[in-house]
Amino acid sequence: MYPVLHNNDIAHIQPVSPGDIEPGAVVFYVIDQRPMIHRVVRQRDDNNRPHFLICADATGKGHWVAAEHIFGKVVAIERNGQTLSLQGWRGQMWGWRFSRLWRGASAVKRTLMTQYGQ
Repeated sequence: MYPVLHNNDIAHIQPVSPGDIEPGAVVFYVIDQRPMIHRVVRQRDDNNRPHFLICADATGKGHWVAAEHIFGKVVAIERNGQTLSLQGWRGQMWGWRFSRLWRGASAVKRTLMTQYGQ
């Protein structure tokens, strides 16, 4: 989850309900018995079940995850003895920027794929 999380950082995770997950939030989830932490970019409902498009900040690769696989939201990061909050306006602005950048990159990618194939 670099650049937000670094090796040896400690993520503080708080339980979250699907209705409280918004684009830009960093969430903890488990897929195929693999725990992961990534950023939520979008939400959609499939048959009244919420799904979230989750993306890695470093690679920009994303995939849809059902709400039942999400166990919590990262609310703070402990690094070198200091706690960095992802709550409040600074944490929200950081998340909002990444979700906007990801959406913009996706739009450019779709346009290029439409024009040039692949």
